[in-house]
Amino acid sequence: FDRVDKGGTLTLAVDGDDLTDIEIPQIVRMLGSTGLDVGRDALSPVVDDYDAPFPFTGTIDRITFQIRSRADAAEVAATARAELAKE
Repeated sequence: FDRVDKGGTLTLAVDGDDLTDIEIPQIVRMLGSTGLDVGRDALSPVVDDYDAPFPFTGTIDRITFQIRSRADAAEVAATARAELAKE
């Protein structure tokens, strides 16, 4: 994920090969208790091309997130503390 303003570009890669990019206009800063679905789409589908939860039937060996920070570690930590204090 490459952050740009309030959103960014998400790249999906499999076995080191980039498959697709998608522009995300705005991201949720802190997920809190909503969690993350891997291998299925329980809360809501990403697109209307399928019916949720549409479970993946293959094998997922590993998932790697590479999130490039746009701020230094101290600023990120301060923002995280402020956001968590709101919950």
